[in-house]
Amino acid sequence: MRRLRAAALLAALCAIAVAGPAAGQSASPEPAASVRITSFTPYNTLETPFRLSLRLRNTGTVPIEDARIRLTIYQRVLSRSALNASLQGRPQTVVAGETTEWLSETVTPDTTVVLPLERDLARVSSVFAARRSSRPGVYPVRIRAEGSDRELWTGYSAIVFLPTPPEERLNVTWVLPVHHKALFDGDGTYPGGTVDEALGPEGVLSDRLAAAADASSLRVTYAPSGLLADQLADLTDGFARRNGRQILQSVAGDAIPRAAGAAVGRIKAAMAKSSVEIAATPYSRADLVSLIHAEMADDVGKQVSMGLQTVSEVFGRTPNVSVFVPAGLRIDSRAAAAVAGYGVRTVVMDPSILPPHPGPFGHDRPVRVSGRGGVRLNVLPADEAIRAHLEGASAPNGGDPVLLAQSALAETASAWLERPTLADGRAIVIATATTPPAASIRALSDALSAAPWVSMRSASELVEVVPPEEDPEPLPLGNIGPRAEMQTLRTARRAIDILSRVVVQPPDPAADLDRLVLAAASADWAGTGAGTDMARSAKQTADRIVSQIGAAARRVTLTSRTGQLPVTILNETGYAVAVQVRLLSSKVDFPDGERLTVQVPGRSETVAVPAKALAAGTFGVKIELRTPDGTYPIGDDELVVRSTAVSAVALIAVGGGAAVLIAAWFRRGGKRRRGTPAAEKAPRKTNPATGERPQPA
Repeated sequence: MRRLRAAALLAALCAIAVAGPAAGQSASPEPAASVRITSFTPYNTLETPFRLSLRLRNTGTVPIEDARIRLTIYQRVLSRSALNASLQGRPQTVVAGETTEWLSETVTPDTTVVLPLERDLARVSSVFAARRSSRPGVYPVRIRAEGSDRELWTGYSAIVFLPTPPEERLNVTWVLPVHHKALFDGDGTYPGGTVDEALGPEGVLSDRLAAAADASSLRVTYAPSGLLADQLADLTDGFARRNGRQILQSVAGDAIPRAAGAAVGRIKAAMAKSSVEIAATPYSRADLVSLIHAEMADDVGKQVSMGLQTVSEVFGRTPNVSVFVPAGLRIDSRAAAAVAGYGVRTVVMDPSILPPHPGPFGHDRPVRVSGRGGVRLNVLPADEAIRAHLEGASAPNGGDPVLLAQSALAETASAWLERPTLADGRAIVIATATTPPAASIRALSDALSAAPWVSMRSASELVEVVPPEEDPEPLPLGNIGPRAEMQTLRTARRAIDILSRVVVQPPDPAADLDRLVLAAASADWAGTGAGTDMARSAKQTADRIVSQIGAAARRVTLTSRTGQLPVTILNETGYAVAVQVRLLSSKVDFPDGERLTVQVPGRSETVAVPAKALAAGTFGVKIELRTPDGTYPIGDDELVVRSTAVSAVALIAVGGGAAVLIAAWFRRGGKRRRGTPAAEKAPRKTNPATGERPQPA
């Protein structure tokens, strides 16, 4: 046994000795880097060189030796499907050429360097060498950042090559959403960290709005949300900032209000340009299909009207309501019928909702659809591949913003090359559900402005230049159920509706709560629960305010058959309110009616209600409070009424009984006073023998 233990111990020591160096080798740090493309030539001709630059940051703990860019160019693709596969890292053609640019210096940890690459494409591949042999086309590329004998990063995009200028141009419409989800919480305060991330130095929202404003150099269609406009106006004027449990008031001159004001100024200036069209969109980018399915059609109207009003007030230009951009680019037959009533004629939409297009190139022009109730709308189908690029859903490694924008541009070139001689009768619609990253907006804006195969159109202009076919396609009815939070939204909406009906003078607390419910309906919160929390907070606030309205309970004595019942309405809300009072009792009649409307400007108001007692005794009169129009109940209480009055029936009965008794008494007294015979008046003596009194004859 001792020998076995000794052998086991020796084996364990040997294993540790052997494993030690291997473990030490595996623990040695490896080089790591973050890479971002900073520039990419939108398109190339025989005379223009290709330029590319990237920014490499050493995020590891060891130096990166021999850093370099390796560019691989593949043969041109002949279809958009082949291009799309190549952009996702699955090249469909063979390699046409390859080139490498080296960095002479070592990149130490926490250091950032820029690697530029500039090449004459003819020197990289013979396909670009001569005017006669070179062909226009889209050539996929792979870009690799390498260092220390390993791959650090890989990205994919495409070079657009045009040896000669195009004769016809493709119509392109860019619908750019200008939106940001709600920065405030359910109590209306703004978390400090969230606001700083959005509008602080290098803030994401500030950067995106600046990029969107720069895109106004193009003929672009903005789709600004009322929620964004509301928040920027709110923050500009000063706001309640919450840091943990502490709430601080940020005033107009502070850094964040200044940044918000600057953002409003930039967007306002951009929207003032004649080249820019403003499309209508729901106030909070709410999912209209879900609202319709939740039987909240009134909120669809609120989303549309509030969106128009707020954008007009803050940015100084009213959106063109005839062009509508729904949240998620989704709309169905019922929602289309709802928005058409506000003047909507053209909708930017996800084409997957439409019936499949029979042509080989899909939806390459506007479509006419028919909805519920005979509604007819024009649809601008958003290009699915371009949308996937700009939303970062199609690229490996999470996607690089500049490469994604270049990929979107390459898609337009590929679409143009499908039918170059008929390009002026075709259209591509660039639209996304969310605002793209600032770098993507800037890169795509620069690329589109330089692309000679593109003719930029506004959304409304596109329908005129490339009209849809006359025969409408039926717009399907959405087959999804309402989102889970919609039930909470419905109850919150009812509570706010009650509050808005009873408060009769500004400031109206329901206005802020209404905005909170509209924000809670945003598609930004789908699946997060944040929308439910906002709606629940709004409901609780509305219920709390309404609960401070009531009737004073008291005891009242009526000493006559008719009188006045004093009804006192209590108001602790701090606002002027109006309520409908309804009095209910089976023993009291109200000659002027059982309903009356009472205005309560202060803390209480007493009204005298004419009443007529139908009985004597003590009984209750129920006081029911409702909204002024009588639609919703608010609360109830009770008056205790004591009636000492006697009714006419009782008086007649008592009087009649008394008369009968008096008459009987007088009759009896009269009999006693009338005269009688002497024999009857003489006393009858008892017979001593028999003990009986003699009977009268």
